[in-house]
Amino acid sequence: MKRYVWAIVIIVALVAIYEVLQKWNALPCRYQYIEYKRAYTPQNDTTTYGTYVVSYPVFSRRIMTDEAVECINSMVEKIAVQDSVDMDRLSGEFIDACKEYIDYKKSDVARYYDDEEAVIPSWYYDSQTYVLINGSKLIVTETEIDSYQGGAHSNYGSYFANYDVKTGKMLSIDDVFTDVMAVSEAITRYFIEQYALDDSTSLSQQGFYVEKHQLPITSNFALLPEGVLFAYNIYEIAPYAFGKSEVTVPYSALRAVMKYRPDFRKADVIRQEIISEW
Repeated sequence: MKRYVWAIVIIVALVAIYEVLQKWNALPCRYQYIEYKRAYTPQNDTTTYGTYVVSYPVFSRRIMTDEAVECINSMVEKIAVQDSVDMDRLSGEFIDACKEYIDYKKSDVARYYDDEEAVIPSWYYDSQTYVLINGSKLIVTETEIDSYQGGAHSNYGSYFANYDVKTGKMLSIDDVFTDVMAVSEAITRYFIEQYALDDSTSLSQQGFYVEKHQLPITSNFALLPEGVLFAYNIYEIAPYAFGKSEVTVPYSALRAVMKYRPDFRKADVIRQEIISEW
């Protein structure tokens, strides 16, 4: 009889431990930032003419990392390098192109200018990915990329991504909204308000690359506690001088067309400390 009692006690204990581990593993993921860096400094020269830097977070479960989190890590890395190839190859191609450019510029400068007047701008590729929201159900990241590879100026932009932690899927516009036209109208309304534009004059007349006085829908968005942030990088809706544009549309203006409702409870909110409720 005692043997059966002990068997029941052990089974109950194992079930309890399993439940505790499941709940512990369902908490927000752990993550740590890693950095990859390469540089180009010619022989017999102290100047670094090219730097390639990529930094991004790697997520892991508190007990055992699952396939969904591994999928998120893979997508985070691809966005950070803006490509699907490995960083060794990509950074190598960057350094090789930089070397060719510097050799050309040095020979060009030596031909037409004195060495003292030579100004050869350095190349760089800098990609930094930050965690904005780390929740048990939703992870939101922002990748800021700034690069210069010759030309009149650098190129830069911000790229947001929203991940469903359970499935490992990166949420698209269609995953979150039922009516993209309604979303576009809301973006336009709040964009005009937040940038203090003239609502009686078309956006195209005010220098924006849009038609019919309405901003296009963008897949570059972030689900944040205060609302949905939509981002447009340089040249997407305006000239380079205008810079990148961000507009936050509150959930009150989007609730009717949202089929995915983010849950920020018990989430680490890095972008903002105040959590608003539905």
